[in-house]
This record gives sequence, structure tokens and C-alpha cells, in this order.
Amino acid sequence: MQSVRRSGVVASALRLASRHKKHFIPEHDDPLRDMLDEDTDHQTAAAMRLEKLDKILTEKTANGLVTIDPAEKVNLVKEKRIDGLMHRVEERIERTHHYYSCMALTVFISFFVLVMALQNDVGMAFSIEKTMLDTVVGDLDTETFALKSTDEFFTWFGDNIVDRIFRDPICGDGVCEQPHEFPSVGRFGCEIDCGKYLKQTTISIKLETFPGWSQAAQGQWDISRIRRRVNPNYRWNIYSETIGEFLFEEDQLPDATIVTDVPDGALTLHMYQTEIVSTQVDDKSIYDYLFMTKNTLPQREASTDFDFGDKREAIAAGAILMRQIFDYCFGGGMSLDDLDNFDMNCFNPEQDTQIRIMGSYGLKGTITTANGTRDKTILTEVDFCDLLPNGVVGLIDPANKAYIQTAAVDCDTVRRSDPSSVGISGEEEEEPSAEALAPLAPLAHAAAAGWLASQELTAEERERVVGAV
Repeated sequence: MQSVRRSGVVASALRLASRHKKHFIPEHDDPLRDMLDEDTDHQTAAAMRLEKLDKILTEKTANGLVTIDPAEKVNLVKEKRIDGLMHRVEERIERTHHYYSCMALTVFISFFVLVMALQNDVGMAFSIEKTMLDTVVGDLDTETFALKSTDEFFTWFGDNIVDRIFRDPICGDGVCEQPHEFPSVGRFGCEIDCGKYLKQTTISIKLETFPGWSQAAQGQWDISRIRRRVNPNYRWNIYSETIGEFLFEEDQLPDATIVTDVPDGALTLHMYQTEIVSTQVDDKSIYDYLFMTKNTLPQREASTDFDFGDKREAIAAGAILMRQIFDYCFGGGMSLDDLDNFDMNCFNPEQDTQIRIMGSYGLKGTITTANGTRDKTILTEVDFCDLLPNGVVGLIDPANKAYIQTAAVDCDTVRRSDPSSVGISGEEEEEPSAEALAPLAPLAHAAAAGWLASQELTAEERERVVGAV
């Protein structure tokens, strides 16, 4: 706008000069007269005159010698102030943006360094650096670390760099090559090159099946002698969070004490059932041996043989063990004529045996470690998966009997669920519930005692049998 106004001023001055050309104006007072005396026909000369004139007017106006328009001068001052304020605001905004960028970069670098520090394993980095230095130094002179000839250099380079870096680590070569080789613990690591892992503890693991546990338990029937063609075949192993692997290459068998070294850190005991037993016994056999009706039996939910703790598998395992006990006692393998070889535990109350069997699924035992005394510190205790409050003790705990009585079903439910409850005449006969069968144990003892009285046994043999009953 200012240039347009100045051009207008120049044009007005030119017109005024042409009208009053004859008037006398001193040359030193009017610079326009000097410029108008030049050749006005030449366009370049005219443009130069206009440029000079604009420059003179600008200088005069800036110095205050010539004032073309006082109001315009005030506006020019205001515009300069506004431009200055806008320039300061822009500088402040730009400076603030730079501060934000600097802060964001600082936060990013701090976060990046923190993540790198958290991911960095200082111990592993030191081990790798030590391995590299040991490999590079090799058989060099530890004082000078100098090679005397070219042949010596190539020999050193081939033996210590090429042959070791471009091959898999070998345990026993005298160099602990981290991270592939590390201090040994159990079956892991290389003890020859790296030594033993210092942060480890010796533990003793003893896990038993119900037959194995009953062999040493007081007041229990030792059923370890019973032949078990079908059983869940339990296994166990320990997973180490420190190593990230199972401590044993193969899953371990129960009924044995294992002593091993384990690294410090979190350890997890895993137990497995390696054989499905629910397909080896039908619903009727479960009812015959455990008095559980078909409509109360849960379905198998495990997806593989190794799933441990499935309810249907636990019930089926108890029914199979109960059937094996019956076969052992009354399958013809033993006779009362040979009391020395007859197992008197066969006369135990049937319901007591059933309750014990229903508390026998899985493994039972402890994991201990030495504490410097004769006693041991128990790290953890493992118990059987019990279908009852305390099944392994049988009728000794009244809670077991009360639990069975609470779970009993009425006779109508038994008739609907068990096809064997239909009699020969075609009429349905009531099948006794578990609650009704509870009082029958004394009758079984009385019948056994009456049968013994009719046998031709010596007084000593009769006393042994009656005492066992």
C-alpha cells in the first residue's frame, strides 16, 4: 500500500512540474527539476528517475524533512509497532516449540536408555566379554601380547579366532563359551569348562502312589502286593524358571526318593497321568464297586492322557483299584486253608475300603532340604486328590461317612439310573443306597465269624483269623 501511495505522489509531482515548468525554482531547492530536464522519451531513463525519486522521498520521509501525509506517517509508525510485536510473538512461539521438542527428545532418550538397561543382562554381558577376551588372547604372552612373525599371527588367528568362532562350543576344551556354555546345575551346563553353579540347593523328592504309601503308613492295608494291570501310571517332573527347562530329561516314576541339585528361583512341580483309565471301566462297574449311580457321574473333561486331576478319571481309578482288591481277595488266588499266605486285610469292612480308595487318586509326598540338623526342612507337601474330606483314613473320620450320607440318592433315582436293579420277575427291586449299606458291615463280620466256626481249624489258626476280622 505504501508503494502505491508513493507512486501516486510521484505521478502528482510529475504533473505539477509539467504545469509549472516556467516558474523559477532554484536547482538546489528542487531536485525534481534536475530529473525532469533529462531525456523523458527513453523508458529506461524514466524508470531510473522514478526509482531515484522514490528513494529521495523515502529518505526525506524517514528523516522527517518532508511530510507527505501526517496521518499516513502515524499509520506507518503503528504498523511498525504491530510488526515488531508480531515478530516477538513468532519468536516466542518458535522458542516454546523448540523447548517442547527438546523435552520430548530428552524423555525419549531417557526411556530408551531405561529399556536398554532393563533388557541388558549384566552378568551375561560380562561372561560373553570374558569369553571373547580369553579366546582372543589365547596363548599369547600375557605381558607383551605381541606376535613376532607373520606365520605366528596366522597360526594364532586360525586357532583362536577361526576354529573357535566358526564352530559349535565343545564342553571340555578349556574355554567357557557363554552363553552356550554356563556353570553346571543338574544335567545342564558344562562343569569342566565353567565349574558348578554356586546358587543351587540339594533337595529330596519323595512322591508315592496310594499302594506305595499304604505299604509304610500305620493302620493302613498294604495293597502294594496287589497286581495292577490297569492303573493311571503317574509321572512327575520339576520345571525351573531360572533355567527355563524341566530338571529331568524324562518324567520320573513315583514310589522312589530322588535327590538332586536345583538352581535357586521359582520351581514348579508338574504331575501327569499317562494312561486313560475311564475307558477301562463302565458305569455299572463304578456302581458295583463305589455305589455311584450313572446320572451322578461327571463326564471326562481332560483333552489328553497327560491331564491330571480329571474327576471322571479319579472315580474310574478308584473303581478299578476296588475291583483289583476284590480279585486279589476273592478271585481264587488265596484260600483260608493256607492261613500263612492269606491276607487278613480282605476282611476289612468294605465301606471302609471304599472310602480309602476314593481318597487315593494322584500322588502323596514331600519335597525337603537339609537344614544342618537331623531333621529336614519341608519345602512343600503334596497330598492325594481326595473325593471325600479325608478319605485315606476311612471310617475313622466321621466326616467321610457324613459326606456320603449327604450325597446319597433316593431309591427312585437308583432304579432309573441302574439297569441291574430290575429283578428276574421283571419287577423293579430297590437297590440300597450308600447310606443304607453303612450298617451292613457288622453283619458281614458276623457272617464271617459264623463261617469260621464251621471250619476245621486249630485254636491258634481260629484265633489269628478272628483277631484279624
